[in-house]
Amino acid sequence: ELVKALVSHGADVNARQTKEPRDGYRNKLNRIDATPFLLAAQVVDLDLMRLLLDLGADPLVTNEDGTTALLAAAGVAVWPNESAGSKEEALDAVKLMLELGDVVTTIDAHGDSALHGSVMRGSKELTLFLLEQGAELNHVNECRWTPLTIAQGVFYGNLGRRFPELEVVLLGLDATSPTAPGSPPPYGEPGYPARCSR
Repeated sequence: ELVKALVSHGADVNARQTKEPRDGYRNKLNRIDATPFLLAAQVVDLDLMRLLLDLGADPLVTNEDGTTALLAAAGVAVWPNESAGSKEEALDAVKLMLELGDVVTTIDAHGDSALHGSVMRGSKELTLFLLEQGAELNHVNECRWTPLTIAQGVFYGNLGRRFPELEVVLLGLDATSPTAPGSPPPYGEPGYPARCSR
């Protein structure tokens, strides 16, 4: 009701965020240029996504990193154990985005793909669905991670994360990783992004 009231009083349903707030919430999504719809997709709030669509939201607007609503819903920039939304809701949100014309092969400015996100979310069903839709199995992001690298274990969101079930699935599909399982990330290499180590 609040969203409807705001729009009825002139709020721009496609307004783009201009500052990254220090609001105390843990967040990995760059919210600069994010729209309300993109933020709803990040927390896989399907009811809000549909309401915003009914009110005229453009579902294909990205943030300044080129993160689409599909990428956000899949799990790109998800905060482990804290981000809102279930794996089932994420799958439904990704399906909605495909119906709306979003592209499963989109890569954002950090090299992240929807498959990186689904593995970070720990969703086998979403990972297999994305592969069925044409997602690239072995894309390498700026952290030198493929989806398999993430499944085998990375330090992300101040936590060590590993997804053994997804590792088995991806290895069964002949997925590759540019770093050996268990090897430390190249912290000392020039240009290694700080975002990859926190």
